[in-house]
Amino acid sequence: MSLVVVAGAGACLAQSDPATGLPKGLIPLEAPSAKQPSALEPLATPKAPAVKAPAATPAAPNTPQPKAPGTATAPAPVAPTTPQVATPDVAGPAVPLKPATPAIVKPGDKVSTLPEKLSGEEIKTGWFDGRPFTSTSPEGAAFKLVFTADGKSTRTPIGKKGSVTHGFWRVIAEGYCSRWTGSPREKCFNVRTDTAGVTTVRFGNQIVATWTR
Repeated sequence: MSLVVVAGAGACLAQSDPATGLPKGLIPLEAPSAKQPSALEPLATPKAPAVKAPAATPAAPNTPQPKAPGTATAPAPVAPTTPQVATPDVAGPAVPLKPATPAIVKPGDKVSTLPEKLSGEEIKTGWFDGRPFTSTSPEGAAFKLVFTADGKSTRTPIGKKGSVTHGFWRVIAEGYCSRWTGSPREKCFNVRTDTAGVTTVRFGNQIVATWTR
């Protein structure tokens, strides 16, 4: 087989190589295995392979951390406890009380039968409230008395002529004290009301007046 190779303006005959069938001196070209992309064609973006989510990893067991050799762990401090001291029973057994011995009254002993004294507050509430009441002496002389809450008092004779006497008063624990105009100093008295409702005024143990209202 002969090929005509045209070169330039003329043509010549060239002998072919029996092995390749091509003219001698020519090297056969290998056929491309695949279509080469053109410089103008965009390259195809490769698809990312699907990634599967990893299976849940089981929780790792609580593995104690290895201690460094020669390292000792200090124990936690413990607060000291106060020892409880038993309190001895000092009360002791109950001692029965002895019954009170009644007072022995001998013949000739004076036994007080006087009623209890009124306190100063009882006198103030019952008599010294600004309302008038009558005071009669053991000799029968009567006066109208008025004791007001401001500590002032008046004394007016009843049944006879006389002027009004002014004075001052104050209460004490078991009675009251008063001073009238013309008197050099005050006197203190105790007041008692018996079971019959009679109220007497005493200077010590001496009755000086009886009050009525």
